[in-house]
Amino acid sequence: MPNYHYKVGTKEGKVITGVKEAENELKLRQEMENKGFYVFAITKKIGGWSKKVKLYEVLLFIQELSVLLKAGLTMVHSLGILKERAENASFQYIISDIKREVEGGMALSDALNAYPHIFSSMFVSAIKVGETSGNLVSILERQSAYLKKIMSVRRTVIAALIYPIILLTISISVVIVLLAFVVPTFSKLYEDMHKALPPATVFLLSVSHFVKSNFLLLTIIIFSAFYALVLWYRTEKGRITADSLKLKIPLIGNILAKYSLSQLTKMLATVLRGGIPLITSLKVAGETLENKYLSACIKEIIPKVEGGMSLAESMKDITIVPNMTIEMIAVGEATGSLEEMLENISNFYDEEIDMYVASFTALIEPLMILFMGLLVGGIVITMYLPIFQMASGF
Repeated sequence: MPNYHYKVGTKEGKVITGVKEAENELKLRQEMENKGFYVFAITKKIGGWSKKVKLYEVLLFIQELSVLLKAGLTMVHSLGILKERAENASFQYIISDIKREVEGGMALSDALNAYPHIFSSMFVSAIKVGETSGNLVSILERQSAYLKKIMSVRRTVIAALIYPIILLTISISVVIVLLAFVVPTFSKLYEDMHKALPPATVFLLSVSHFVKSNFLLLTIIIFSAFYALVLWYRTEKGRITADSLKLKIPLIGNILAKYSLSQLTKMLATVLRGGIPLITSLKVAGETLENKYLSACIKEIIPKVEGGMSLAESMKDITIVPNMTIEMIAVGEATGSLEEMLENISNFYDEEIDMYVASFTALIEPLMILFMGLLVGGIVITMYLPIFQMASGF
């Protein structure tokens, strides 16, 4: 029997994680619930060394599965072919396991649900609808188109953010090298001169001396702080707070907000077209969105929509959603074309991201070069100030 990773909670509020052998995920879930635990997550354990399954590999799997099923092959036969074609050993194992479960009579959606870190709840819900309606191939094609768009927008956003991050990293590295190794050589020179130094030079020499004397300690502190930040970010509260702060970063926050809204509207349009009710679609979106702050906001409006409030009205409380988007959603609800309107909104945001990224890239390059020049030039000029003063005295 396969092993499963589980994460459960007790009535006292304690969270317990572990690995347990079970016939399938459903039976383990029932066993845990019968013991009085609240089940948070159950994931099938992959034996041996595992390699992360990338999004493009999932996209390829969906595309090829839809083609094979459309050609008239059975689900089991199709999964067998896809297993042989998979280059990632971990993904090959997962497809093999899904094939084995389907051969045993399990629905494809239930087999996929054992791997939530690879197949999102949105995808699993859509597959379940496709299985029920007999429209699985169409659902797979729609999911494939959705993933293609998401990957395209994600690449655009990453390309925009990677350049300033690299330049900032280089700037910090250069400053550390100057303070730790270059500035101290000037310190020895000025000690031999026995002259009063400008306040700016004194301050810089003090900082340099502190950095050099405590280099190891500072390194440990920085890495410890970074590790603590990573641990905090992995908590639900930390991730929501961090994702909320990301949206407030000048220039970059605007790109991330547009990307999150594009993902939300694109996701809702995709699942609604697949026949999933609005409430369920919102629940799926709340679990699947990359930005956990927006995800939390969506979870908060679900009770309002369940109570009869329109989607547009309930979204007015989400600060990052512009009034124009809310008005377009309201028109879509009023005219019975919500899916089409959501798709139009997502396409609008995709175009906005492309234009904004082009402007951002053109602006950030000279700004970052200017920042690096001022930072490094400021240190160099500060160190040469006493020499300039001596020269002007002659």
